[in-house]
Amino acid sequence: MIKISAILLAAGLSSRMGRSKLLLPWGGTTVLGQVVSSFAMAGLEEIIVVTGGMRAQIESLVAELAINFPVRSVYNPAYARGDMLGSIQAGLAALDSRPRAALIG
Repeated sequence: MIKISAILLAAGLSSRMGRSKLLLPWGGTTVLGQVVSSFAMAGLEEIIVVTGGMRAQIESLVAELAINFPVRSVYNPAYARGDMLGSIQAGLAALDSRPRAALIG
């Protein structure tokens, strides 16, 4: 079986919306909770959430989700530059092993 990991980019400043889209309610959870749940149900073995802006709130939610799902967070200290490539690199560097593929969302 091919190991597939996921890297979720959640380091943005949310300047246009004023709050993180991933923290918005969705059903009985949040957008982030729904995405993590869907990825885990699809068989992804490792889910990395890259944080930056809104770090405390997102990392708190990730800690709650980690009770039931294979998810953890990693901080991108260069998030304020607005460069998604830095968040992708931070996510790739945080992977536990070398997956055959990584889904970036």
